[in-house]
Amino acid sequence: MIAEILGKGPENALSSRELANMLDVDRRTVGAIIERERRKGKWICANCRGPRTGYYMAENYLQMCEYVRRLRSRGNNLMKTAAAMMHGGETE
Repeated sequence: MIAEILGKGPENALSSRELANMLDVDRRTVGAIIERERRKGKWICANCRGPRTGYYMAENYLQMCEYVRRLRSRGNNLMKTAAAMMHGGETE
């Protein structure tokens, strides 16, 4: 559904607000749809820096892998924060 709407590359990113308006749903629903499509293997990436922020389709395997690397890094940082909170301070 959303994968078919999105253009390829970060320069073609669409914001969650734009997608919500296009689909006549709220932004939370957009996020849920994107997550569902990603879990089915769609290469939906997100760009939060630069002149055009929002969601886009990876142009190629390397672009998708770079996005996955950023996701993993963010996940690792969240796990470190959670562990520090549980244990009363830095865990490293």
